[in-house]
Amino acid sequence: MKGKAPTTEDRLRAFAHGDFDGVGVAPDLQDGAVGGSGLDVETYQLAQIAALVAIDAPHVSWLRHLEAADEHEIELDKILGTLLAVAPVVGSAKIVAACAKIVRAAALGEEFGVLAEG
Repeated sequence: MKGKAPTTEDRLRAFAHGDFDGVGVAPDLQDGAVGGSGLDVETYQLAQIAALVAIDAPHVSWLRHLEAADEHEIELDKILGTLLAVAPVVGSAKIVAACAKIVRAAALGEEFGVLAEG
């Protein structure tokens, strides 16, 4: 891959081997960001929200991502749409759990002043 930009196929192969640096993409696990995704901010945030459902993330993770969604003015309708889109894959129990965590995280965010109220 030296001398030319890696193709998408090259990147997928490198990622499959756990080699993020080999294609110039370094995940920043602290900030939850991976440069070079090619996604716009809204799609990126919604993909992360879908991942939270899949891993049954704790309330604090939801709060952090709801804050980011709020900062980028991502409407709650789009978050709900994301939940509905992943429901056939993750199952209804994870969607119900995610919705409960979103409601709780939103309440905490309002209480602590980190999310806009209603």
